[in-house]
Amino acid sequence: MEIKRKWKSALGKLKDTLSDKEKILKSKGLPNYIASEIVESFEVFENEKISEMLKDKEFAVFLRKYFEKEKLGV
Repeated sequence: MEIKRKWKSALGKLKDTLSDKEKILKSKGLPNYIASEIVESFEVFENEKISEMLKDKEFAVFLRKYFEKEKLGV
């Protein structure tokens, strides 16, 4: 039997979670200033939008250095 799930994608779950009230976001561990900005508005970039943004060489260099510094890549 298949279980009905509220979210069918990570993107859906992320958007739902980030749509919580500021107090809840803070209780989930988001810093105060980030939680207050997210409550105002946020946008999740994926696929084509990120590819478009990477055409900006300065942004591409920044992003690469960020991931190298944080060692977030696998």
